[in-house]
Amino acid sequence: MFKLYKNKFPTLTLFKTIEGEKFGGYSSISFREEGIFHDPDSFLFSIDYKRKYKPRQFVDYALNLRSDRGPRFGHSPDMGTYKNMKNGWITYDKYSTFLINDIFTEGKEKEYEFSNIEIYQVIIEWL
Repeated sequence: MFKLYKNKFPTLTLFKTIEGEKFGGYSSISFREEGIFHDPDSFLFSIDYKRKYKPRQFVDYALNLRSDRGPRFGHSPDMGTYKNMKNGWITYDKYSTFLINDIFTEGKEKEYEFSNIEIYQVIIEWL
């Protein structure tokens, strides 16, 4: 999966669960290599709950990239995928970068099985 988004930016990652929930994350920087990256413009979102979650702390840990899995967002990490790319999680704790402690997470970690993961490069044209 790393090959799909390496050196592409900005990116929008969309997750759809087998239960039909839809959410994702935005990154304004390029995933050039494995590591943890600063991105104050990144955010998470829930399509179902129509909410956007900006970084609130630990912005230096906004993005976490490993070549053996998809993009992971936040310090904890707050949202990401496991190695099999079929399962992932959303969590909220005192180390979370994004403030997602609401109906989206019910204040605890939630695990998901994905039916689809899509990564898009966002192209901005200024007129």
